[in-house]
Amino acid sequence: MPVGTTLTPAQREAFDRDGFLVLPHFSSDADMLALRDAAGAIEAAYDPAVDGACAFTTSDAAAARKFSDAYFLGSAAVTRCFTEELSADELAAAAAARKAPDGDASAPLPKPPLNKIGHTLHDAHPVFAPFSHSAAVRSLLTDGVGMATPVGVQSMYIFKGARVGGAVPPHRDATFLHTSPVDTVTGLWWAVDDAAVGNGCLWALPGSHRGGAPRKMVLNADRDGTTFEGTDAAAEGAGGPDAPGWVPLEVARGGLVLLHGAVLHKSGRNTSGVPRHAYSMHVIDEQPGVVWDKSNWLQRPPELPFRAV
Repeated sequence: MPVGTTLTPAQREAFDRDGFLVLPHFSSDADMLALRDAAGAIEAAYDPAVDGACAFTTSDAAAARKFSDAYFLGSAAVTRCFTEELSADELAAAAAARKAPDGDASAPLPKPPLNKIGHTLHDAHPVFAPFSHSAAVRSLLTDGVGMATPVGVQSMYIFKGARVGGAVPPHRDATFLHTSPVDTVTGLWWAVDDAAVGNGCLWALPGSHRGGAPRKMVLNADRDGTTFEGTDAAAEGAGGPDAPGWVPLEVARGGLVLLHGAVLHKSGRNTSGVPRHAYSMHVIDEQPGVVWDKSNWLQRPPELPFRAV
């Protein structure tokens, strides 16, 4: 990983203009494979029957929602696995196998493939933490992006598995992670695998960050779930999934995509035969007078404060 990494004037101009920037070969293949192996170990150890799962089917929708909210909110302080949701066909096939004459009626439903691991890897994991807090990352954010004190608030290992990786609709990171009185969130997205249109690479809408993030996901009144405030016409209309102007951010393994917190971005389903693993981290700038909103879904306990990168 390069030390003393910064941005050229042309790169900084492009980031300010477009709201995103692709930095090829920012990290080494060895770094990416180390992250892949670490995530694979977490995946192998994950048991949804013991650890719980955020995506599952139940006849009690209210109870399911309550469990999902608690599981999700708890991932602010504890690393948790989130699954892809099994399709109706997959559930039917599993049920049929259990009922077959030679089937095991007590056999569990198949373990769903993982969608992601979140949201404390950058602070809590022995492989992800030193990678996330490296001198190269810190230099990029301070010398390159111009942050005063970059602080990591969340991280995710995203699987986007071959043939099962789900689509992510157009969104802005600052909708989900926000500071006041100004939004300062920046996203860093590493291609652990080569990312191309065929396996669900990121897409971004140039210049869509200029209007900020008018819609916010916030904790509800009871602080046991989330709701949305405001509307985002650009995300729902002009910036919708079929709108013109979107550009694919294809990048080889080790490349880094910088994302302004308000830029619209998305990714399609991975219908290919190759995975598209990625690692992302979101940071805020701890400037004087800027605070982490208490309405954010992600609230760390006092004993686990955010750390500067």
